[in-house]
Amino acid sequence: MMGKKIIENLEPFKEFFFQDCIYNAVFSVINHYNKSILPILINTYVHYTYSENNTLNISFDYRSDEKFEKLLNKLGMRIEGFSTTDSFASDIKEAIDREVPVIVNVDCFYESIRKDTYHREHLDHSLLVYGYEGGDFWIYEHSNRNALNYKPAKISQGDLLTACNGYVDRYMKESDQPYAFYCICEDSGWKSANQTFNAEYIKKYVGRFMCEAEESLFGMKNYYHAISELGKILRDYDKLSLLSSELIKFINNVIHIKKAQQYILKHFAKEPEKAAAEISSSWTYARLLLSRCIEEADNFEKNSEAAIDAVKKAWDRELELNDLIKKYAEDLIKA
Repeated sequence: MMGKKIIENLEPFKEFFFQDCIYNAVFSVINHYNKSILPILINTYVHYTYSENNTLNISFDYRSDEKFEKLLNKLGMRIEGFSTTDSFASDIKEAIDREVPVIVNVDCFYESIRKDTYHREHLDHSLLVYGYEGGDFWIYEHSNRNALNYKPAKISQGDLLTACNGYVDRYMKESDQPYAFYCICEDSGWKSANQTFNAEYIKKYVGRFMCEAEESLFGMKNYYHAISELGKILRDYDKLSLLSSELIKFINNVIHIKKAQQYILKHFAKEPEKAAAEISSSWTYARLLLSRCIEEADNFEKNSEAAIDAVKKAWDRELELNDLIKKYAEDLIKA
């Protein structure tokens, strides 16, 4: 009898993507411990950086004020990391028996339950393991890299080990994180101070808008340049057809950023939160219209103009949002 153990009341995080898939696993664990993800979201912010590696000449540069592990420590958590897979299954089971979820880094090329990538595409990924049953592990997994449809799935211990070793061989040397798999543990005796930490990091968040000059705020000039180029491409059917996948990837990244920002703002500023939600909606509509431009050639001009209008609306609202947050920051300083 190989036994069974499931960690109860651990739900996958499906509200938005943040930076990469590792955070969907991390946020699931933090929520499970009834702690706030807000400091982590605020600690890492996006700067729109000029790049010559793509059509729109932009990259999304995630910058952090504090190291991730140090911030976890401040929040009453710590990492137990494993750099080798020598005792892979027993290490994971021991953690699960302690009610501690495990995050396993994998190469999806070797992940048999991922039909989109299995023996088709190498892709670094993070899986949240929350139980074991016989010779299998219970994990949360999504159907593809762009989906937030995380749900329970079973994977054999052998397949998970193979996928993890694939990550170690292909990705770990170049990664900022030196672990093949790891646990985020709650420090015993640590008392929650979510409200105190949230207030501290909210001040840090709005302070960024006061410190940055208008013209350099988070690389907004580069963001505007990318949007201008997008508008030009949206008027050219042949160019749009050729570049549609790249452009949709850009829009997806912007939507992820705005949804994370909306989550931050809902904790302290209703009007800015509304603006962030409207920006996200405008970009979502622009993405739909971009797809229609390709699929409905007879209506290209109509859909193209509507997509350009949606992008313009998103940009105008973005500028209003920055002003709203600055006003909030000024009021906070005066209080």
